[in-house]
Amino acid sequence: MKKLSLLVLMLVGMATRPLFAQGLTQQIENVLAPTAQTAQQPAPIDPIGRQSPRGSVLGFLQAARQHDYKLATEYLQLTRNERLTQGEQTAKDLQVLLDGNFSGRLSLITDRPDGTTQLGVPADRELIGSFVSDSAETDVFMVRVTQGDVGKVWLFSSESLAKVPELVDQVRVNSIEHGLPASLVKNSVLGAPVWMWLAVIALVPIAVAAAWLLLQVVLLPIRLWQKLVAGDAWPRYWLRVPNSLLMALVVEFHKSAVRLLGIPLLYRFYYSRIMGVLAVAAFAWVVLQLIEFAVRILRRRALAQGRPATTSFLALGQRVMHVVVLAIALLAMLTSIGVNTNGALAGLGIGGIALAFAAQKTLEDLFGGASVLADQVIRVGDLCKFGPNTG
Repeated sequence: MKKLSLLVLMLVGMATRPLFAQGLTQQIENVLAPTAQTAQQPAPIDPIGRQSPRGSVLGFLQAARQHDYKLATEYLQLTRNERLTQGEQTAKDLQVLLDGNFSGRLSLITDRPDGTTQLGVPADRELIGSFVSDSAETDVFMVRVTQGDVGKVWLFSSESLAKVPELVDQVRVNSIEHGLPASLVKNSVLGAPVWMWLAVIALVPIAVAAAWLLLQVVLLPIRLWQKLVAGDAWPRYWLRVPNSLLMALVVEFHKSAVRLLGIPLLYRFYYSRIMGVLAVAAFAWVVLQLIEFAVRILRRRALAQGRPATTSFLALGQRVMHVVVLAIALLAMLTSIGVNTNGALAGLGIGGIALAFAAQKTLEDLFGGASVLADQVIRVGDLCKFGPNTG
């Protein structure tokens, strides 16, 4: 408790020391320069979220999905006259190109206000992807400009917009819609045609069937080998591993099939985040099943070789690996939905230091016990004496 209290006081002191230093510095500045401002003015905030390249792209897509093309023009680098005369048509054409011919991932577009450093790209520009046509690929750039009272914002560059009228004529029309009823094509739910939602749902059992068939083909020689050669050398538990693989394959098959549907870019972004979480969960499940399978094999071998103490060491290692895998999976899920995990990682570092100080004796006993088990200093069945206890 003394060490824990000391640690808390140290952390509080480290956290509050900048505040005391800032207050002291402010008092000195007030004495030396009475006319200086005592607080900095807050940076202007753009009400429609154009502080970063990703924010501008998502804002434009959301405005276009709601058919608010007047608002969508605010994300385009146009002159006042261009915005009044052809702004809304340009926004409509740009929406068509982004939904049908855009090559790139929204999740990879930076959300930093100052952009990123890209080779051959000026500091005030950001390459976010390209428009793919039958003849070539056209780069799509965002440009950072100063606008009115909101400060610096990111807009679709005028150079990229100048190529939109020519490229929109080359958009490949979705051939699937030609053979569907007009009601499924014209009616929409949340901005996407009804047929797309029905297709996404219908692809689930198709992906399950395809994944199951692939697993049966891959596992057939393994099952034959176990039946004819291995016998009971492998525990039956390994059959649970394909169940976790099935989920991972279903996610991948469904993602591959959905890419062919031509879903609008904004919904592909949301879909990729959801499927990213499912993919991480499936991969973590596969890893946990493989760990369980490996530990069971090692436990059987240890018991067969007369080393029962090793089973305790294996159980401890299995629990530690489970915690590590689940922690990594949680961080990966948060990252896939757009949460910045840098703060969480820093918090884990501080939490690890606090745990090391507060539970120093417990950790010492834990590692000491693991060392005793690994070195086989004592074994089950040995006569031992611990203090006044003998047994």
